[in-house]
Parts: sequence; C-alpha cells; structure tokens
Amino acid sequence: MRVPLGVALLGVCLTCLVSPGGAQPAGQEQGAQGAGEPALTPAEAEAAKKLQSLLPSAAALDQQLQALRNENIAEQFQAGLRALRYGYAKGSRSYMGIAAARFRGVTNLAPQLAAGHLYLGLTHFYLNDFSAAQPAFAEAVRLDKSLWPSVPLLWWENFP
Repeated sequence: MRVPLGVALLGVCLTCLVSPGGAQPAGQEQGAQGAGEPALTPAEAEAAKKLQSLLPSAAALDQQLQALRNENIAEQFQAGLRALRYGYAKGSRSYMGIAAARFRGVTNLAPQLAAGHLYLGLTHFYLNDFSAAQPAFAEAVRLDKSLWPSVPLLWWENFP
C-alpha cells in the first residue's frame, strides 16, 4: 500500500515534535538520544505537544504535499519542524532562527505549500518578529483558506 507523502511526512514530523530524539529514517534504530539533540524535560515535552495541537491535520498537509515529491523540500520541512520544536520547548532563539531559515527554504522551493508559509510565520511569531510573521500567515491563508481559523489563535495566544 502506498502512503501519501503528506501523511508520511506528517507522521515523521509529529514524531519529531513529541519524541526527544526526533524521527529516524526507516530501517535505522534510534539510540537513547538523537545525535546532538538536547533532551526535553517533561515541561518542554508538554510545550511541544501544545505546539503540535496548533498544526494542520495529516489530511490537510497531504493535500498540499501530494504533488511535491522533492526530497529536498521534505528534508527542509522536517529540519524546520525539529528546530521549531526545540526552539519553542526550550525558548531558544537560535533554534527558532534555524527553523525560520529552513521554512524560508521550503517556501522558496515550494511557494505553493501553505504549511511552509504557516510555519515560517510561526517561527517569526515566536522570534517576536511580528512584521515578518504577518505576511507569512497571510500567504498561508491565501493558499489554504482552511487555515484562517488557526491564524487568530496563533496571533492572540500568549501575545506579549
């Protein structure tokens, strides 16, 4: 059975969000800790789960990714989610900067991918760069109108 790219990618990315070591490629065993990745405390893991609840469903992501078979986009997206997870959980601006760079790369490679713009907006939002977050959120909603209900929540929850 062939698994749609969006479902497979979301499964890998959600694993990155909730497991301390992140996702491993098929056929590879994961050690006690991913290479060079910090362990999360229970509070940080809870923060990562909170972030996960804000993300689009597998079906919505699959609709956007079904035509995108480019491995580079998937790798950039996964790396961005991993950096976003750690940046959010640990309050690290450096990880958020890495996430922003990865999602900027995704939006350059796949400008029609609404999720890339949404996550780029999230990283700018958490970096308190609201002037950069707003256009990214606007582009995500322009590309996928179903994201509209999520954007106000992103803007008003924990707003400084």
